Amino acid sequence: MKKNLILLFIVFLLSGCTVDYQLTIDKNGKVSEDARAMEDQEFFKEYNKSSIGRVVGFLIEPYSEELNKNNYTTNTIINKSTGGANLSKEYSSVEEYSKNTKLVGQFSDNVIYKEDGSKVTLSVKGKLSDQEQNQDKFPIDSATIIIELPFEVTDNNADKIVGRKYIWNLESGKEKEIKLVYNKNKIAKDNGDNIVIFVVIGAIVLIAIGVVAVFNFKAKREEMNKI
Repeated sequence: MKKNLILLFIVFLLSGCTVDYQLTIDKNGKVSEDARAMEDQEFFKEYNKSSIGRVVGFLIEPYSEELNKNNYTTNTIINKSTGGANLSKEYSSVEEYSKNTKLVGQFSDNVIYKEDGSKVTLSVKGKLSDQEQNQDKFPIDSATIIIELPFEVTDNNADKIVGRKYIWNLESGKEKEIKLVYNKNKIAKDNGDNIVIFVVIGAIVLIAIGVVAVFNFKAKREEMNKI
């Protein structure tokens, strides 16, 4: 295996795992990526003489030096009957991320980054490997890709959108494109802000109705007093 491929999602050495990958872009354009790979109880039954933490640590340890050189933070995840690993790294910009991320290598050869004025396009096309014999990629059953950002998104092909999170579901062996276009100079409107606006407007309307009702009551009372 080529040395540079050692770093490509080394957390996926837990063969046949499920992966949650999140890319977060903040309002200043800084980026953080976080990948979590988990194996189920059946996997760890094969190593019943070792603890979950020891198995995961054993798989990652040979690559810890290279991961450290590339500024990846690695953590072991230990649950009652499942376990896995977590990789994370931060970048100063989206462009730096697109040129230096090693984690996307398990899905595609590169991240396409384009910037046209305030318009930023991020896209990647590929597929997860379903071949255990493939020495360049590790077999992954499924993956969830999440991109979270505060900017106004003008185009996307996400499978699901939750608030400011754009979510894609990947299955091994099936080619898929991930595409997101956003305006880096425009913060997206928050649904919470809209709710506040509606509440304020509703309060104003109620106050207005109350004032009108009071005036009508006073007018009627004055007419009654004249009778």
